[in-house]
Amino acid sequence: MARQLQDDPFHTISVSIDTELLARLNTAARLLPESGSRSQLVRDLLNLSLDILLDPVGTLPAVVAKIKEQYAADTETR
Repeated sequence: MARQLQDDPFHTISVSIDTELLARLNTAARLLPESGSRSQLVRDLLNLSLDILLDPVGTLPAVVAKIKEQYAADTETR
């Protein structure tokens, strides 16, 4: 059964992360300068995760195709 959630656009969520996860997040943010900030990277990752969770059939093929495309581009430049 779905639980009722408060739908308040002004509500913020606070998340605590350990030092290992923070280090990984910092590494990812350095590798992806287009993300702009760690906060933006977290939002992007959360959005992607929710897309995969809520619509796996529609999302996962696009994710896999993009990974294959990027892998092919990376291997061509080496």
